[in-house]
Amino acid sequence: MPIWNTPAGPLTNATKGEPYNFILSCSSDTPITFEIIAGALPNGLLLDSIDYDTSILTPFVWGVPSIENVVGSFSFTIRAIDSNNISDRTFSIVVLEPLPAYVFPPTYLGEFPDGEWMSSSIATIPFNQELSSNIQIISGGLPSNLTIDQCTGVISGFINPSTLYNSPAIYQNIESSAPFLPSSANSAIFSFTAEYNSGDQVEYSLTVIRSDIFYTGNIASFQYYYNDYVVPFGVIDGINQIFTLPNDPFPTPNTGIYYNGALLNEGADYTVFGNTITFIGFSPTVDSILFVFYTYK
Repeated sequence: MPIWNTPAGPLTNATKGEPYNFILSCSSDTPITFEIIAGALPNGLLLDSIDYDTSILTPFVWGVPSIENVVGSFSFTIRAIDSNNISDRTFSIVVLEPLPAYVFPPTYLGEFPDGEWMSSSIATIPFNQELSSNIQIISGGLPSNLTIDQCTGVISGFINPSTLYNSPAIYQNIESSAPFLPSSANSAIFSFTAEYNSGDQVEYSLTVIRSDIFYTGNIASFQYYYNDYVVPFGVIDGINQIFTLPNDPFPTPNTGIYYNGALLNEGADYTVFGNTITFIGFSPTVDSILFVFYTYK
């Protein structure tokens, strides 16, 4: 009489469109044949048998579940028949949807100028798979005004220059030269973690960089500069008259030098050439307070 060694019940799960193979075990002293007498296998799977030891056939289920299968459990009963007896056993296979197969971009998405439109994708699905997807940002965040399409993974939007605001300063209207808005930092890095319905979690980052000109509509409207309050480089000893700034002032003249709280006059009290300040007729003394306000690009 055939004796089933594989327990009744669920076999390993099958996924639509992916190869499947499960070897069953049934023993007998005489040759055995197998057939399904109740229920049905998922579309795309077959019951077959192979002769491993030239006398006894070993049953197995194999194939590729078709995408037309309904997701769920398929129950079926296999009858084993030897020369004199039969033995039935019921099994089941759960068919699952395939997980989206994402092609991930590099985790650093690159540099993007503020004041401009950006578009970058954090996931693509191979063209030969028609699968739904769901991508969400679970930690960190994007620059303001940027959004992510949860179905395509495309991050897009207009990067607001206010993304880089970090201090009071000067924007300048190119047409009127009037001060307008605060200036910005040189750049800012934004990091975030995206979670995919495939179960993957990937951490990405991008950099927003300062643009000298940014756009409102299609018209170049503003140009902006950094500002800084610094103690200039140089020895304050009552002798030295030459000091330097970290950057060249721009536009010129725009330097305000305060000595012991008093605003000095450029041209009368000092000159500026590049980033070099030269005092005229005096040298800052020990214990004096000297600092410079200026803008630069």
